[in-house]
Amino acid sequence: MVFGTLITMVISSVELQRKLKKIVQVKVGTLELGLLPGFFRRVVSDYTAHQVMDEEFLKTSPETSLEEFLNSHEINSKSVFIVYDDKNPVGLISQKEIKKIHKKNHSVIKIKDIMYKKYHTVTSDEQIFTVIQKMNSHPFDVIPVVDDYKKILGIVTGDNIMKLLVGKEEKDTT
Repeated sequence: MVFGTLITMVISSVELQRKLKKIVQVKVGTLELGLLPGFFRRVVSDYTAHQVMDEEFLKTSPETSLEEFLNSHEINSKSVFIVYDDKNPVGLISQKEIKKIHKKNHSVIKIKDIMYKKYHTVTSDEQIFTVIQKMNSHPFDVIPVVDDYKKILGIVTGDNIMKLLVGKEEKDTT
């Protein structure tokens, strides 16, 4: 499989490749990947947020207590929940914020008390390059996709973008 060889080469000799300017280091949230520059430019200019967004995502209301939230959702280290009110996103919450709260306080703390209220959104027609830039400028590997009225349509995750980049490169090298 040519793709596996390419990634192995990129990972094992990243510094050499950087010096030779044959790869571009791509950071998407907490993930990083080395890609050929022409390939990267082509993918990020040809695809939009709509093409990689998930319409199914984890969500909750700002009025939900943390205890109720934890009882009704399975949480892992990559979980990010969209806090919404009438289909409009109003915040983001991740496991990091939840871990900061002592268990004794779970019944009295509401999601709105610990959610991030400042975060970026993208529209469905924004190019992947713009999505990556916005995602890298806030502390989440998720960015909500909204329409002109700020109604949430879906989310783009760092994993979605990496699957696109890796999947397209695999097809291009075979």
